[in-house]
Amino acid sequence: MQSCWIIIAGKSVFIRLLQNPVAEAVRGILQALRENRIVLIIADEFRSGDVMVDFFGVKVPAPRGPATLALRTEAATLPMFAIRRSADRIVLEVDAPILPLRSDDLEASVVGTTALYTRRIEAAIRSIRISGIG
Repeated sequence: MQSCWIIIAGKSVFIRLLQNPVAEAVRGILQALRENRIVLIIADEFRSGDVMVDFFGVKVPAPRGPATLALRTEAATLPMFAIRRSADRIVLEVDAPILPLRSDDLEASVVGTTALYTRRIEAAIRSIRISGIG
């Protein structure tokens, strides 16, 4: 497990990076949530996963972890996007929470919630392209 300090808006923030094995990372995430800490999951890498979602009109595999975590823990999911504004400035934009889609079928809830997350990532990318940033 790696740790580091970063500066956000003039304040020091301690970050603990959880890596493999997955079981160890999941335990760390659940512990952090129990302690009311913020957990950041990078979920925009469409290289692996077993939930197929539409992303700009193409079916891609997306990870089920973020949706499953939200559904099982009732933790808020706040989409965050690090956007480069200039050569030396990156802004972290935090959007309103995305509420998970709940049904009696956990698998359907995971697929639907993952699709919501993917559509939000798509919207952010479109917004950046339209505004000419990046």
